[in-house]
Amino acid sequence: MNCIYQLNHLTSTNMRHIIPFVGAFLLLAMTACEFVPDPSVSVYPETLEIPAAGAGEKISVSAVGEWKAFPSYGRGEPIQRFFLISPPKGVGKAEVFVAFDANPFFDERRAEIVFECTSGEKTNTVKIPVVQKAADPVCEFIDWQEIRVPADGGTFSAVISVNFLWWLELDAEDVSFSRDKAIALGTTEVTFTVPANPTHQDRTICVTTHLFGCEEALHAYQFTQSGY
Repeated sequence: MNCIYQLNHLTSTNMRHIIPFVGAFLLLAMTACEFVPDPSVSVYPETLEIPAAGAGEKISVSAVGEWKAFPSYGRGEPIQRFFLISPPKGVGKAEVFVAFDANPFFDERRAEIVFECTSGEKTNTVKIPVVQKAADPVCEFIDWQEIRVPADGGTFSAVISVNFLWWLELDAEDVSFSRDKAIALGTTEVTFTVPANPTHQDRTICVTTHLFGCEEALHAYQFTQSGY
């Protein structure tokens, strides 16, 4: 009888020690199952310089958690978005390909590629600055021909192609011009109005094209007017 009592007492005592241990173990296991690592993302390269002609660039991504990539053009979010990201999202490590369009403007283009990594309710963000070089300046008449205006005056038109704010300079004060529309990129028709020749001799009028901010003329053209 004493042996049975001692056995029961021993078992009861051990159980009092075992049950708390098992409970603590289960609690630890449940906590481990709910652990969510902090998100992190790193990229290479950390900056991009793109030629005006456009290019394709690869970006290596290493992340803990899900990530997504998207462009940021800053204030205004211009209508002309100039690169495409593929794939735009993923998990862990990956290579992202970015295709850049050619820059038609006589001005640099700037933007950022944003990588956001999410794990649980936390987010980690990395931004890659992007600078695309400006195109070569364009301000030229694409259909200029040899032109001779009669002595009593007249008008003629020519189409100009530009990629920035532009203006024309004429070396005859009495000759004027007007344009079909105000543009900074593309083509427009320019109409020249030439009054009667104030002299009895033929005269040659020079037209030069300019972009704002450029000291020198880009191109020079000329036409003649008959004398009386």
